[in-house]
Amino acid sequence: ESNWCCGGAGTYGLKHPHLSEEILERKLACIKASGAQMVVTQASSCLLQIRHGIETKGWNIEVKHLAELL
Repeated sequence: ESNWCCGGAGTYGLKHPHLSEEILERKLACIKASGAQMVVTQASSCLLQIRHGIETKGWNIEVKHLAELL
């Protein structure tokens, strides 16, 4: 589900925080199940949302913007 939303989507997280968290939880479960050591995105709202979720869980997974990786 790498192409699924993380729940950040600009102001969506501010307007619908509970739904945003539910969507994020699904995304985080997929990330954890993948065994990835790094998540890369080009979207700033995704970067913030996923980083927040991973840091909250205390996982040792890096979250980077595509420009950082390149």
